[in-house]
Amino acid sequence: MKNIISWDYRLAIDGGSIDSDHKKIIEVINRFLSKVGKFESAAEIMDILEELHSQANDHFRREEELQRLIKYPDRDIHFTEHNRLSTKLEKLMEEVRPTGGAYVNIMGHKVADFIHEWLFTHILKSDMKMRSFVKSAATKTPLNSNDDINENDAGDNNTTTNKQPVMEKKIVVG
Repeated sequence: MKNIISWDYRLAIDGGSIDSDHKKIIEVINRFLSKVGKFESAAEIMDILEELHSQANDHFRREEELQRLIKYPDRDIHFTEHNRLSTKLEKLMEEVRPTGGAYVNIMGHKVADFIHEWLFTHILKSDMKMRSFVKSAATKTPLNSNDDINENDAGDNNTTTNKQPVMEKKIVVG
């Protein structure tokens, strides 16, 4: 199967669990898109959508936790987008379940439209806005922060221009 969408370093957010999630979601999306127009039953569509739904919800939880840890300023907006995407996917799944005959592939195209919206509106725009905040938070975090810091992950202590002690921090969400 030829990938329709390829993940590469330009899509990297955190070099960890978020990127791994995005890679898995893109794999599922590629599997779905390669079958658009060729589905034989609603069950085929549902198998892929159920996997996508499960992976997306796990990913949304991890991403929201990361946003909380880094104090991402747009996290409420992002959370609302997650809810909208999840709700829309669930509604599409409800539409697909009873589908039969020629309508199966019409639904496949409808779901493909939603997937394109998800990729281009959410992952490539909204998620990318988060990248600089993740990088900044992973680079330097005040020692007196209330966030959990695993000291085994700490690098050398540094000081900023205002002499506030900082340390390297690896953000692990999972």
